Amino acid sequence: MKRTSRKRALFSQAGRAFTLIELLVVIAIIAILAAMLLPALAQAKERAKRTQCKNNQKQFTLALIMYAYDNKDYLPTHEATDAGSQGYWVWDFPWDVGMTLLRNGTEYKTYYCPGTEPRFTEADWLALWNFATNNYHVLGYAMTLANTASLAASNQNTKIYPQPIGIGPLSVMPVATDRVLIADATLSLPGQDDASMRSSYNFTSVPGGYSKPHTSPHLNGALPAGGNQGMLDGHIEWRRFQLFDVRTVNAGDPTFWW
Repeated sequence: MKRTSRKRALFSQAGRAFTLIELLVVIAIIAILAAMLLPALAQAKERAKRTQCKNNQKQFTLALIMYAYDNKDYLPTHEATDAGSQGYWVWDFPWDVGMTLLRNGTEYKTYYCPGTEPRFTEADWLALWNFATNNYHVLGYAMTLANTASLAASNQNTKIYPQPIGIGPLSVMPVATDRVLIADATLSLPGQDDASMRSSYNFTSVPGGYSKPHTSPHLNGALPAGGNQGMLDGHIEWRRFQLFDVRTVNAGDPTFWW
């Protein structure tokens, strides 16, 4: 009888369920671990996107420089007299030039920042690449090519080496390492162009001709954390959003920053 009672006691203990308090403790521990791990995972994912963006910009920058080498040092330019081929925003890229770069080994995905995912997918990038067939491609990066619509004149680049910039009666010669050729397309709504007010601006939902509203890449909440920039000498660097300035001048179009 004693042996039977002992077996029943052991069986009873082995089959005992968790109490409500024990379950709540386990759930609380899991929640704490998740709260600790999820931000780290999000940061790792964003770092991966920044790295891929940097690689994209490196390929794009080198492709433009190689294009210039084949064209007497001249970078691509928009036709200022033809609005159809010129485009309207600073990410509109001449159609024929884009197809030339494609034939020389780059992929269309190279011209789009993964920092706009998940809103924009590869299918969206392909649709934007073909957005205005035979006129211009809509890219995911802003460019500083000559005659680019709404781009401030002081930001435009004609050749692969810097040209003098007129500032009033003075002429300044910029340095290639400081001269932006392409940049992440950080944009806010039209008219939002006061740098001192940037923290109150809308960088996440900017309507345009596409079916989805556009968003800036590399967001930290509702504001950009910063962006990659491809320089005229070919190197790529990251710049914090607090150091960005307004680069476009047309009040009727979105404001682009870098």
